Amino acid sequence: MIRFAYSAIFLLFFLPLLFCADDNIETLISNEKRQIESWMKGDEEEPLPPAFFLGDENNIELYSDMVAEKWTSPLCELLQLDDLIPLSGGNLEQEKVRVNFTHPRVREKFSEGCYIRPGDLFFAITQGGNFVINLQDFFIVNSRLRCHEVSPFLLTATFSGPLKDQPLFFSTDLNVKEGPNQFKPSSSLASVPLRPEISSKLKALIPFFEEFEIRVIDIKAANVDQILHLNRKSISLDDVGLPNEILFWVKGDKVEEMVQETVEKEAQSGHVKVVGSLDYNQDGRADLIVDGDQGGCPYRLMFEGQEEGLILIPLPNRICSC
Repeated sequence: MIRFAYSAIFLLFFLPLLFCADDNIETLISNEKRQIESWMKGDEEEPLPPAFFLGDENNIELYSDMVAEKWTSPLCELLQLDDLIPLSGGNLEQEKVRVNFTHPRVREKFSEGCYIRPGDLFFAITQGGNFVINLQDFFIVNSRLRCHEVSPFLLTATFSGPLKDQPLFFSTDLNVKEGPNQFKPSSSLASVPLRPEISSKLKALIPFFEEFEIRVIDIKAANVDQILHLNRKSISLDDVGLPNEILFWVKGDKVEEMVQETVEKEAQSGHVKVVGSLDYNQDGRADLIVDGDQGGCPYRLMFEGQEEGLILIPLPNRICSC
């Protein structure tokens, strides 16, 4: 009888509390899900500002302290990746840690320095055309590069894909449209003779002009006629510090230097080469992709077509050494 009385008291007073606790847990879970979904959406009315990134067929590099000083991202800055690793359940020695956006502190710290969110739309500019992609999982990757006051970590993201072609670069520029981008590899671009008047201009610009081989790449675009690739025929110690390879654009009788690499004594001499031409933003002007290396460290440049000529658009090339 007494046992029955205790059971009745338990059912009368404590069972409603158990149901109430379950309801409270479900409410907390629902609220947390809504907060995560709201954070992931960000400000949908404000599109991401134009920015350019590098990556491969499976990943985009979104942020790193290990980039050339001339490149700054309008989307991520002063992001403390070292702090996000333990909050995401990883340690600083791991090669790769998935960013855990379900953790409220991770979202808070990430928001302090970055506007990008999973699900954001980017354009992949490839040799086969422009493609819309959605960012998916974010990762912090350890580059193992140790430099004083420079974090070795970089933020990457996977995306809907993979891409069929190696990407030339990625962009959030809303002027880009999905579809063909008229990419032509350098090997398909015709070589033509150097015009005498252009030769005269180069002689005035370049000391020991006769020491260079010249390829004149025919572009035939509204903004640029040709690209000149000058390559030093032979190298000696007397050439240290002098140009080894140079690129110029030509429009009419105007000649402008684009990039040059020099002869080095202690390190590997620098090189540049044209990857190809394209019209990535479909504005009717030719753009140019250039690959180079400086002291054995590779980099990529993108030159955007202007009304006349080309202008350098900085890309986030990572440093190879301190």
